[in-house]
Amino acid sequence: MGFVVNESERTWQAKCIYELFKRHDVDIDHALRNSGPVEGILRITNFENCRERGYTLTLGEKEISFSEHRKSDNIVVYPFKWDEHENPNREVDYEHKTKYFKFQQFQEVFDYILEYLEIEL
Repeated sequence: MGFVVNESERTWQAKCIYELFKRHDVDIDHALRNSGPVEGILRITNFENCRERGYTLTLGEKEISFSEHRKSDNIVVYPFKWDEHENPNREVDYEHKTKYFKFQQFQEVFDYILEYLEIEL
């Protein structure tokens, strides 16, 4: 896994989910190596959407971002490319694909992201 992040401005809930990925990085790398040809490695970078500050995970062509929601304590997950230049349908994806998790549902978010990226631990 490749980590390119600045943790200083991330919300604490996003940091907790990020820590799950760091804790399982060896297992994730092993799963990716054993799953056949993989387009690159799992990259984790910063995600920023005004007051939402979390992380983006990219594996091949798939991208998923998560953060604490800006208007609540819920966790929001965006299972699509956030960059408008790479995703001209972002507004439609935002309305139909955005997923919300309740406060402190870290494991559920972690599991959802792994499922979305098709990583089996």
